[in-house]
Amino acid sequence: MSIAQKRRAKIASRGRNRMQGPREPNGRIDRKWLAEQRTENEKMESQRAIQRATEARQRVFGLSASHAAQAEASTVLGRLWLAYDASKDYAMGIDRDQYDAAMRYQTIRNCYQRAKGIAPDYTEPRPEEGGGGDEVSYEDWAVAAAARYDGMVEVVDALCVSHRTPAPKEALRLIVLADQDIPELVGSLRLVLNALAKHFSGQKAMRPEMAA
Repeated sequence: MSIAQKRRAKIASRGRNRMQGPREPNGRIDRKWLAEQRTENEKMESQRAIQRATEARQRVFGLSASHAAQAEASTVLGRLWLAYDASKDYAMGIDRDQYDAAMRYQTIRNCYQRAKGIAPDYTEPRPEEGGGGDEVSYEDWAVAAAARYDGMVEVVDALCVSHRTPAPKEALRLIVLADQDIPELVGSLRLVLNALAKHFSGQKAMRPEMAA
């Protein structure tokens, strides 16, 4: 290769590489095609992130591939439910009714925090923001939220008094709310979730934004 050819090759190699893809009449890369490519790349990255999370759960928590891929595997409570085996005399996890009671406990507590002006654990639409015709006023919703929470707290407090231990309340605080893995409190967690499930059984199921 001559000196002139080497010089031209060096000049051609400078700057950014020309992006490959369809072009608009003005020579600019087709913007619609570019947006589709970005969306596809985001989907691929999301899938890779999910795969990495699934593999990490298998490695750290010893979950099966099918269990590790479920959204519930991201929390201690969810993993306790996934670990439940009704065929065993002593199940290591919690059953579906107990898991549902824990979910409802979180929802009622969250609504109570909103009603009292305390930052909630997660956000939900307020009743007046939903747009439906059967929604109550926010004031009535707040009163109902406080009443449901107080009733739930009474059940938990009564259980602690009858068993002479604060363990049930601590199990809710540490495992359900703080998402801490504390095996020695799982027995107390089952106990308090059974009590809450019984408490909730006589109540009408409501939409999340009204479940207070």
